[in-house]
Amino acid sequence: MCGIAGYLHYDQQRPVNPVLVSSMLQAISHRGPDDQGVYCRSNVGIGARRLSIIDLDGGHQPVSNEDASCWVAYNGEIYNFRSLRHDLSARGHTFKTLCDTEVIVHAYEEYGLDFVQHLNGMFAFALWDSRKQRLVLARDRIGIKPLYYSETDQSLIFASEVKSILQYPGFHSEANPNSLDNLLTFEYNPDQDSLFLNVKKVPAGHLAIVERGSVRLRPYWDLKGPSGTPPTRAEALAEVRDKLTQAVSSHLMSDVPLGVFLSGGMDSSSIVALMSQMHSGAIKTFSIGFSDGEDYNELEFARQVAQHFHTDHHEYVLEPKVVDTIPRLIWHLEEPIADEAALPLYHLSSMAKAHVKVVLVGDGGDETFAGYNRYFVYQQVGLYTRLPRLLRKGLVEPVVEALPPQPGNGLAATLTRRAKKLVEVAYQPEEIRFSTWNRVLSDKVKEQIYSKEYRDVLDEGRPFERHRQFFADSTYSDPISRSQYVDIKTYLVDCLLLKSDKVTSAFSLECRVPFLDGPLLEYVMSLPAHYKYRGQQTKSILRDAMRGLLPDSIRLRKKQGFILPFGRWFKNGLLEFAREILLDSRSRQRGYFDPGGLERLLRGGQGMDDRSARAIYALLTFEFWNRMFIDRPVAGGTDAVVSESAP
Repeated sequence: MCGIAGYLHYDQQRPVNPVLVSSMLQAISHRGPDDQGVYCRSNVGIGARRLSIIDLDGGHQPVSNEDASCWVAYNGEIYNFRSLRHDLSARGHTFKTLCDTEVIVHAYEEYGLDFVQHLNGMFAFALWDSRKQRLVLARDRIGIKPLYYSETDQSLIFASEVKSILQYPGFHSEANPNSLDNLLTFEYNPDQDSLFLNVKKVPAGHLAIVERGSVRLRPYWDLKGPSGTPPTRAEALAEVRDKLTQAVSSHLMSDVPLGVFLSGGMDSSSIVALMSQMHSGAIKTFSIGFSDGEDYNELEFARQVAQHFHTDHHEYVLEPKVVDTIPRLIWHLEEPIADEAALPLYHLSSMAKAHVKVVLVGDGGDETFAGYNRYFVYQQVGLYTRLPRLLRKGLVEPVVEALPPQPGNGLAATLTRRAKKLVEVAYQPEEIRFSTWNRVLSDKVKEQIYSKEYRDVLDEGRPFERHRQFFADSTYSDPISRSQYVDIKTYLVDCLLLKSDKVTSAFSLECRVPFLDGPLLEYVMSLPAHYKYRGQQTKSILRDAMRGLLPDSIRLRKKQGFILPFGRWFKNGLLEFAREILLDSRSRQRGYFDPGGLERLLRGGQGMDDRSARAIYALLTFEFWNRMFIDRPVAGGTDAVVSESAP
């Protein structure tokens, strides 16, 4: 895990400033506290902050090829670098380090712009080709590692985090109104544009090729639907287990201590089970729970796994007093998300930092193996809409609409949520049905709290444009696989992976995601949907593949999901804190919201459940983001910005 930054002047006679590149890197020093390196020549400057994981003494960046005509600054891990290094050496390339970074420049020499096809891993890097005067920005297939860029008339600036771009002289920090609406609709921003106006994200699975004064995006990978005769279920089971074992094994590549974030769920428990077969000594595991939310805790299940595999287990119990955490969390996320799971992840990462430098997590397991309960609803829509209209409209829908919300994750709560969602989305187009499942603010609430001025600048229909595009691009025929595909392209990359990368990086941890290993993901996504989702059982083929490795109490338990007792927290003090922030003069003067509408929303907060509390939390994150990045961007360092952003 590292951080990269730099810039290119389109005018070859205009020199870059090495001091500026160093300043950009210093803004993200938390991503790489072990080393810093800068390459500046003529009109280009690239640099890297390094967290030393492999070849601790010899992996200084940027790294060049033999004649120093190509240089790369890189963030991530190339898991197949040893075999790739062997092949490139056989083709005549000379290596001077033992780190994975160097294979990038030699692969580029050998294969040109197709070089990225040979890399299996998580990465974001900037490669400078001085002969062609070409800058290549690359992001891994899934988008595990972030990479931002901003273009002016004369230059292109890039970095792992926007904080580096904000260091560039003359860059004006301004909110992107459409991305704000995305945040308050979905809890994240599923768009190439970031929440910062004029800052874009290099899309997952793309190269951004910068030459002759322009930026050209070039896709190099996508998931494809199944072709040919599918394997038998028995064949698929064996292959899934083999590929998952290989994925976990490759993700153990490290010269420093590593551990696992263990929730007690199927995904992280599977990682621990497989690691136990190939890792010498006790595996370090880290779990988190809540002091006032036993009905939300999974600590009991995490302990079962830890005891079964004799791990070196560590626990953190989160108190409801998390007010001080929120500003620091938003500072590191940069693009705020309303996923409250970022709060416990922040504290879990803080605990793990004292023990390891690398953590393996279960992110991506739900998207790869169809683990979300909402997929069942998508599948049932067709059956429901075929019922007689009189039965649907006259009986089912009035009864479902009258059901009171159920707190927590029990059977009653789950069935109630499913029934309400099925009725809500049954008649909507597929992309709208998909996009409304976890909506933070409904259209009705947005109409109440958005100011007229803000509504006037929004692009009508924009929030659903990205999902509509990916549904159209999907080559899958069944509704579950199509939804998996769109989840991977949007929710996974722009919410879950962004959260995991930014929050763990805040504590100089490298976060690895074995379930998103390329060969594993491609194979599982090529399988028929009923192999993954059988009846109402999620992750069916993964559960069967882990038979004999995981205790049945873990392997067969229903998905709980990581939900905080947010409604309870808001009732016990967080709501008053939110009122103080959202209704003060700074918030009112921004002009996004109608003060009366906000007041009514907050007044109704005393009776809200956990899910609706996210609406207020989303508004809080946006206000803190404004105070840090718009009102007073970056100057003064983290502590100064965070402290001045507090009430």
